[in-house]
Amino acid sequence: MKYVVPESRMKGLVIKYLDGIDWQPWETELSDHPLEVFGLKGENGATFIVKCITHKYGESCNLLIRSSFARDLIKLFGKDVIGEGPDGEPNTLIMDWFNSRFEEYPVEDYLYMDSDYMANNDDDYEVYN
Repeated sequence: MKYVVPESRMKGLVIKYLDGIDWQPWETELSDHPLEVFGLKGENGATFIVKCITHKYGESCNLLIRSSFARDLIKLFGKDVIGEGPDGEPNTLIMDWFNSRFEEYPVEDYLYMDSDYMANNDDDYEVYN
């Protein structure tokens, strides 16, 4: 049996799911990635990393999201809710949730990163977006 669930209700379910995870933030001493957030037991490395760059106009920070975590959310809630929208624009639901949960580290954009990068946090990585 299939149920039709309004988009706003699905987004609310995703936010409740994310709020239900026991997130463990770790503030680093490094200015280029001041925060790593660990959440899922058994995973090697962070689920989220805040990556900041300084430029002549100031500083901007991006949210690096473990790609396997994003795939798991898509399996649970569907690509329409987590992935890109019907117009091809990226969905900012996870980033918006992150900004409300970790207000002291506002992020402006996000990238999906492979698990090796999230575990090692080195410069050899593959971007998923």
